[in-house]
Amino acid sequence: PEFISELSGKGISAEDVAKRPIAVMINNDKRSLPQSGISKADIIFECEAEGGATRMMALFKSFRDVGIIGTVRSARDYFIDFAQIFDAVYIHAGGSPAAYEHIKDRRINNLDGVNMYLPDCFYRDPERLKTSALEHTLVTSGDKLYDKINAFGYRTELKESYEPSLTFAEEAYVPEGESAEYIKIPRAFPSEFNFDDQSGTYTHTQYGVVQSDKETETELYFDNVILLYVSQYPLNDDKNRIAVDFTGSGKGYFISRGKYIPVTWSRDSRDGGMTVYDGMGQSIELNAGKTFISIVNKAYYNTTEIR
Repeated sequence: PEFISELSGKGISAEDVAKRPIAVMINNDKRSLPQSGISKADIIFECEAEGGATRMMALFKSFRDVGIIGTVRSARDYFIDFAQIFDAVYIHAGGSPAAYEHIKDRRINNLDGVNMYLPDCFYRDPERLKTSALEHTLVTSGDKLYDKINAFGYRTELKESYEPSLTFAEEAYVPEGESAEYIKIPRAFPSEFNFDDQSGTYTHTQYGVVQSDKETETELYFDNVILLYVSQYPLNDDKNRIAVDFTGSGKGYFISRGKYIPVTWSRDSRDGGMTVYDGMGQSIELNAGKTFISIVNKAYYNTTEIR
């Protein structure tokens, strides 16, 4: 292809290649499953929130025609850090006090389904309302987000100084590492990945259910899984929120095509990009396609199961 997406390594239109992506906070509570629109995301981030449960953030490069996306949940300051890696417009529904401080102080282009009055952009899914609590029902869509981003006058082109954090191989390859047909992150609510030999990709399981998309009624398949281990500690507030430090450097694993290699990640600032290195100090090359990035408490590094 003449033009390549910096999020997936796959072909993209000339119109979209220089456009900013969106980063949407996605509910990952068991009561919200299955999620909507996530099968069309290029990258899904996962990180713990309060109570040991994880929350997700879905990144979409070409999002205007995605359709329904959700359910949308609240912001956390460290998820803003993740979105900044890709110069993305940040989409959320409410947020922690720290998240709002960072949105204001860092002048984050954002759309808020709770504290901005945007009824023409966010709405309650009538089907979900029949069976779920209110906080598990808020959705949006790619075209609504596209229109509202333009209405707010947010920058829609990647900044001139932007440098992609991910590098993709020109041809599919198998990393020269150890077997990785099953991965388990032993959190309170474990994340598990299973390798599908026929497709050469991974499914993601949580709460005993394979992650799927409500709108397409299909399971999600990931070409790459990246585990990055960070310092994480409780804030000891009334909501049991946590702090996540994703600056400096740390350990991790890159997993693709049934194999894994240990890696090192590096990031200079909360608004900067990231680099993931192999054992030789070279930036890793991902296989083109969808990527699942899990930000993991470093306390789980030695107990993560990969086999």
